[in-house]
Amino acid sequence: MSKEHQNLAFQLVTAERKRQVSKGYDDIHDDTQPSNNLAHKSAYYLILENPLQQTTANKIYPYGEKKPPRRNQLDHAIRGAALAVAEVERLLRLGMVQTEDEPEVEPDPENRTETDQKKANWDADHIADKATTEDGTQETATVAAS
Repeated sequence: MSKEHQNLAFQLVTAERKRQVSKGYDDIHDDTQPSNNLAHKSAYYLILENPLQQTTANKIYPYGEKKPPRRNQLDHAIRGAALAVAEVERLLRLGMVQTEDEPEVEPDPENRTETDQKKANWDADHIADKATTEDGTQETATVAAS
């Protein structure tokens, strides 16, 4: 990739992220999203144009949300990359860090931020129960608490 194309790609993704923030998809909005929601939306956009991945794309888009209109491959790649940036920003605000020696460190429970508490509350409301079927396979049922 030429330096010119690399700079243009970063500019396009940065402009898209700024557009998202101007539409209200800012830190406050992103911090209240369920875990991996932004990552799933990012992946949806990034694989949407691959005909072999259409079924996967439709499965990973967050349930209950209206799917965005289809555009073109470049637009989808830019939006997907900007959503990936939003997810990285969200994880950093949660206090997650990555170094070369340690893959990932969770935030200290003694020093929980408001964002951490929102995530903990959401996670507590969406309980995943695993059950082993008669044939020995695992099934996961996600149940929203009432």
